[in-house]
Amino acid sequence: MATITKGEIVDQAFVLMRISGLTIKASPPEIEMALSALERMVLSYENSGLFLSYNKSETYPMPDPSEESGLNDKSIQAIVLLLFKNVCPAFGKMFPLELREEASMAYRGLFSVIAPTRGQNPMQPSGQGNNRYVGDIGFNRKYMPDQKDINVNNDSSLEGLEL
Repeated sequence: MATITKGEIVDQAFVLMRISGLTIKASPPEIEMALSALERMVLSYENSGLFLSYNKSETYPMPDPSEESGLNDKSIQAIVLLLFKNVCPAFGKMFPLELREEASMAYRGLFSVIAPTRGQNPMQPSGQGNNRYVGDIGFNRKYMPDQKDINVNNDSSLEGLEL
């Protein structure tokens, strides 16, 4: 499965800018500026605990437009929208108000809120751990050592405590 290139992400952001009326056609210096902004933007998300599968360019901060981004299909639209938001001030324009909530939701959507499901390891105890019936591992297997009873004097003082 081939991922989208960094140049294609920038082109999609400029398409959104054309639709919004912010630019007609991007010049080569503007494309380089957007590529650099893309590189910095995605790598800065690690400071917020967001680790995307983005491939950092060897020529950072000026990536080659033909480099694979490494991003999965689920996060491309969010990255395009957020790049559009980050590049707007360079054109002396404000990010369109009607897209602000969508950009905010796209950024929050990049954070995975569903924990990955993992299967039970057959070498680990299930349930309480010191259970008689632990499945395929065996009958009456002990995972915790036997503990002696704690004896306390009749007056409930802890002096003379025996372990």
